[in-house]
Amino acid sequence: MSCPAQTIRIRTRCVETAWHGGCVSSVRTCSQAQIDAIFVALDGICAKIDSCDLRGLNDLKDCLRNTSENVVWKCGTLGDSIVAQTSGNEITLTPSAFGSTTSRFEAIVFHEMVHACGGTELDSEAFENHCYRGAGATAPTSDDFPKFRDDGGRWVNWNGSTGSVTTKDGQTLNVNTAAFVDPSPPSGGGGGWF
Repeated sequence: MSCPAQTIRIRTRCVETAWHGGCVSSVRTCSQAQIDAIFVALDGICAKIDSCDLRGLNDLKDCLRNTSENVVWKCGTLGDSIVAQTSGNEITLTPSAFGSTTSRFEAIVFHEMVHACGGTELDSEAFENHCYRGAGATAPTSDDFPKFRDDGGRWVNWNGSTGSVTTKDGQTLNVNTAAFVDPSPPSGGGGGWF
């Protein structure tokens, strides 16, 4: 297990090419201060994995412990109001993410690590809100609910009518259920368990 992380991989970009097109000089996309912030967040996440009630989710917990070794961290900009994004094994963190409070930044990194472990948006929002409720989590946005409806969860079930979120084996997650009520359920009532 690699918790807490001893090393992480940082995306680089080429700043000088040779006549044949190969890169001869590259720089990291993250500054040393940003790398330090990632390490601080990873240390907090390691402690959170053990203190947050994630019964029966050993595969997720093991993946979260090992994710820092398996992902490539990139610092850069994304679209409007996007603070972070996971694509394959790469997690991009924006200046807005780094400008957050320490607890919010840790929750953002945790959220993206759940994605890197194969979690859907529902999984990432549910576990962020379960493990960081009142300590860095933010409520799902209106853009999240279509993803909840379309993709469901790998590890969780969601009742859009009540906002209740449970693990696949029935553990109720400690989320603000009002924040998880579907604001625009599909016509015909919808909002059932996924």
